Amino acid sequence: MNAGRKHKPRPRVIILLLIVLLALLAGAFWVKHSWEAMLAQNNIEQVQWQGTRLGLYGVSVAELTVIQSGPERRLTIDARDITLGWRWGDGSRWQWKNGLPQLSTFNAQQMELEIVATEPAPAVDALSATPAFSVFEHMPPQLPLQLPSWLPSRVRVQQFQAILPCASGSCLLQGALDIQQSAQETGNGFPINASLSLEHRGHRVDFVAEFAAIKELSSIKGPVSVKENALIGGSALMGKDSAAPGEQGLQMSATVDIDRTRNLTLETRYRPLLSGTEIHWQGSLAVPELPNAEWLIAWVQNWTPLPREASFAQPEQGSVNVRWDLQGPRQSFFAKATGTVNAEARVPQPWPVPGLGSVKGNLALALALSQGNWQPQTLSAELVLTQPAQWAATLPAQLRPQQLELSVRPASALSGTASALPGVNETGVNKNATNAPLPLQVALRSRGAADINVDAHLAISTSAPWQVQLAQTRLTANRARLDIGQWRIDKPKLDLLMSGELTSTGANLTFAPSSRVSATQVKSLGGDDAEALELQNPQLALAGNNLTAGFNTAPATLKSLSFGGPLDISVEQIKHPQLLTQGWKFNGKTKTDINDLQWSGIAKANSGTSANIDLKVPYGSAASQAIDVSAQTRVSGKREIDGLGRVLVAWPELLDASGGTISGNVNAQRLPGQPLVVDGKLVFLDVGGTWDRTAWRNMNGTVEVTLKSDQFQVSTSQLTLDEINPGVSLGPIVLAGDYLAPAQQPMAGQLTLTQANAGALGGQLNIASGRWDLASAPVTVPLELDRLDLAQLLRVYPAEGLAGSGMLSGSIPLLIDPATGVRVKRGRLGALEPGGELQLSAERLRALGRKNETMELVSKALENFRYSALSSDIDYDENGTLMLGLHLRGNSPEVGDGRAVVLNITIEENIPALLTSLQLSGRVTDAVAERVEKLLEKREREGAEDLIK
Repeated sequence: MNAGRKHKPRPRVIILLLIVLLALLAGAFWVKHSWEAMLAQNNIEQVQWQGTRLGLYGVSVAELTVIQSGPERRLTIDARDITLGWRWGDGSRWQWKNGLPQLSTFNAQQMELEIVATEPAPAVDALSATPAFSVFEHMPPQLPLQLPSWLPSRVRVQQFQAILPCASGSCLLQGALDIQQSAQETGNGFPINASLSLEHRGHRVDFVAEFAAIKELSSIKGPVSVKENALIGGSALMGKDSAAPGEQGLQMSATVDIDRTRNLTLETRYRPLLSGTEIHWQGSLAVPELPNAEWLIAWVQNWTPLPREASFAQPEQGSVNVRWDLQGPRQSFFAKATGTVNAEARVPQPWPVPGLGSVKGNLALALALSQGNWQPQTLSAELVLTQPAQWAATLPAQLRPQQLELSVRPASALSGTASALPGVNETGVNKNATNAPLPLQVALRSRGAADINVDAHLAISTSAPWQVQLAQTRLTANRARLDIGQWRIDKPKLDLLMSGELTSTGANLTFAPSSRVSATQVKSLGGDDAEALELQNPQLALAGNNLTAGFNTAPATLKSLSFGGPLDISVEQIKHPQLLTQGWKFNGKTKTDINDLQWSGIAKANSGTSANIDLKVPYGSAASQAIDVSAQTRVSGKREIDGLGRVLVAWPELLDASGGTISGNVNAQRLPGQPLVVDGKLVFLDVGGTWDRTAWRNMNGTVEVTLKSDQFQVSTSQLTLDEINPGVSLGPIVLAGDYLAPAQQPMAGQLTLTQANAGALGGQLNIASGRWDLASAPVTVPLELDRLDLAQLLRVYPAEGLAGSGMLSGSIPLLIDPATGVRVKRGRLGALEPGGELQLSAERLRALGRKNETMELVSKALENFRYSALSSDIDYDENGTLMLGLHLRGNSPEVGDGRAVVLNITIEENIPALLTSLQLSGRVTDAVAERVEKLLEKREREGAEDLIK
């Protein structure tokens, strides 16, 4: 009945529609306001999109542009073909409240990102720049243990390109990103698989990581899959703390492939502990083969603030393995962490390391970390360094290495150290000691200018204060030649066995008995031939010596130095112009400090002669002081005195001692840049002997010798001899004076006499004080004869039947020329009043009288002649011929009944021949007579015409 009846809208429906419309308009205005507020709050200037498609399970955008401007940078994002997918609640764990959808996927086909600094960064010195990001400050990485529930299950960017600020300005980063949660329902968003691919100039780097939540803390045994739930084995921290209730840990497995070759594997896990403020972190890192990718180092360098010259070149080959097991606070983890770290590195090919050189070899290190303090536990290394860097140029040229080889191995504990206490394992590590020294066997080989080897059994402290204890450490070194100053050393060799300790502030070393220094030859270079010195096969024994040193730490300088102990030196041969070549030995002690070197002891020649030696050589801050060498010797008796003749070249060949004592002191001094100064002093006590064919006895006094500035001086304040006998006895003799001459012309000096007198024939021979310059030779030295006894003179003269009496005085001018000898011209001799007598035997006179009547008269007169006056002219030439012009006035009972008689007689005598006859007669010594006989026999064999040259 109501069919076809037309109905009118009900007011309630209209009102409802209006309310819905108003709500939609209000919601639109609210969304617009919230959108604009969000953009303003995040400094987003622009958001544009095109090609939007909305569906029940997602939305897609063809193009999206977002621009954000901040006070320091501007961010631009351009994305294409973006898809965001979701699913609605279905009662599973992904169900959202109020029926809102769960995001499932985010996919971008292409994304471009650019960050540009709006203000220029301040200039930073690359050498002193501190990176804004420190790896150690952010380790272990504080990753969230639960992900936000709104994150999509998968985020994928198929191709991205980012222009980012870097150390070189702006750098390009391009590649692809894929992050996916597992389909397994865990309630915390884990596990997660992530991959990142980066491309750079035709090369590719792939990062693949897997993150998973863990409920229990287990050990790790090398880099394996997270799915196997394994990490580094043998955790030292297991059982010390347990996981915090209600919290889970996180573990990660990651790999890095470069150009599709696996180059790095990382396994790590960490979780909070019961304390709530600490975490336990374990892991392992393995680089089985270092990539041959110089491009990678250059690429990474663009992102660092370090200068290019400070970068490391890449090793051609190598591998690295690191394992760690650490526990510490969430904040400042490494500053307070405790645990262990093990690292191994292998570099089979030379690797250039800036500031060091090219290094290759193997290195293994185990470290313990206690409250942020690192303590080495074990160390082993086999390293070779070639092509040393600039540091080698700071060494003396004679020691610069071309190659260094270092071997470090674990060793047994040193006695008396903490590593020798209970708790030491087989490698010498004492796990019960907080600062137990680390025992090592170290071998260092240096090849280059010198071959140096160090073999040491030592122990190194593992924390401050730093100390190295040495036991049985041997240092050997040798070189073909070493030049030091004015010295050349051929094949020097060092062999030291020592023990002691080294610290950051000092050193204390003691040398064992086998320690020695040797060479095949030590020779002085340059200088005067008169100072040339050569040592053949010298050896220095340093047994028992001790070396101590002190160091300043800031700056690092040597503060003190002391080296001392017994010193034994042997030299196979010493060659010097003033010494006979032979072997020497020195026994004494040495004392060296930071300013000078001092030696003192006894030097003994193979011939038996010995001397006390003191040597002082300044250097360092005292280098301006003089080098001092002093020697003292004392010889007694014939054997020891004659021993000087087996040492000194200047010792006369025909000089023999008969006894007495000689004491000698020599001091040599040289200032920098100044000539050598030598002062010597000889003290004679009752010294007797024979020189050539002259004997002397009881010489006493002091003789001083000085060599300075190419001049030498010999002086004596008083030198006495009881007797000198060349055939005629003279004595006692007293001399005082000096002689100064050039070293190159020793016979062209100045002679100064303050006293010169001698007893002779019952009288005196005197030379008045004066000075004579032998460079202006000949010089005249007046010799005064006073009260000579004629009777003694005639007894000395080898003529039979000749006798007489009287006193003679006179003056003889000695003309001395070093080139030709001694001459006398117009000397005068006369008898003192009242005169005397002369007798000549009858047989001698008859022989003379048979020649003529005059001679017969003279012979009769001389049989018994009483003279009242006797005078003589004296001349003596270079050939040794003495001419006497004798004038006599007196009488004889045998002639004219005693009337006055005047006789003028000329006598010629060869003095050398006369002395030879006297020496043959034994009037000197039997040794002199024997020496003359041998000389005569030699001359006869050689057919010499003259006995005396």
